[in-house]
Amino acid sequence: DLDFIMPNYACNISLIPKTMIFVDSWPAVSALTDHLICKLIAAWSCSAAEGVRDTPPEDVIYDYSTILSGERRQEVLAKFHKGSCRVMICINAAGMGIDIRDISRVI
Repeated sequence: DLDFIMPNYACNISLIPKTMIFVDSWPAVSALTDHLICKLIAAWSCSAAEGVRDTPPEDVIYDYSTILSGERRQEVLAKFHKGSCRVMICINAAGMGIDIRDISRVI
């Protein structure tokens, strides 16, 4: 159960620890990405009226794999480096060789 990755109080992306998650297949990447985006949407729907939500949920969690074009992979990595992407879900092999210094969690 990886629900702990997306805290219920995450009404601001700075409250979401920068996390890389490695899984073993594209269907697992896709399913986990969808699950965590839904969890984030639920957390943010409670705070939307207060105006504290600062980024759309689909811009906080990204999948990353060799299935994506090289351009798309570079875009996701740039957002992860910058910090606008807080959770990157990868196929095991896709994450090899990525060097990002300020990651809080690797799962």
